[in-house]
Amino acid sequence: MKALTIMLSLAVVAMAGCAQSPQTIDYNLVTTNIKPHEYGEVLCHGVPMGIRATCITRAMQHYRERVRIDGPPADATQGPFAMVFADGDFYAGRYTSEPFASAFTARNATDQQCRGRYNAFHGDKQPIFKIYCDGGVTGQGNIILDLSGRNGLGEFKLEDGRHGRIAFGYAAVDL
Repeated sequence: MKALTIMLSLAVVAMAGCAQSPQTIDYNLVTTNIKPHEYGEVLCHGVPMGIRATCITRAMQHYRERVRIDGPPADATQGPFAMVFADGDFYAGRYTSEPFASAFTARNATDQQCRGRYNAFHGDKQPIFKIYCDGGVTGQGNIILDLSGRNGLGEFKLEDGRHGRIAFGYAAVDL
């Protein structure tokens, strides 16, 4: 009986550890260690559950293949960009960046567009995207680079309450 109690206690502790939510990203950092499956989780958020695992596996495979390619220096300053809303709406586009400025444009399947930018030379004190979407909706977005400095993740929130995640870079996004 004592062994059964110990086994049940260990099982409860193990399940409690698995139930904890993942740590949030500290966007005050410049880079962080982003794992390939994290890109897949962002990009496949709106995919039906029955094929989500396949989508995440494909995203991981793309990352592993593309991250080995030492592309031209321009790959670090421009590339594919995706915004995935919590409701599954997917916007795809491009970004460009410089050391103190960055911008993106992305569109969804119905041709609605969101644009974002920050520019230290025009008074932005933090590298936070000011986002402008069709229909006059505005908001903010924040990103962080992975350790390679060429890909990354982010999050955004619009004034109408919609929010979601961002993935960018040639290894992170297969557009």
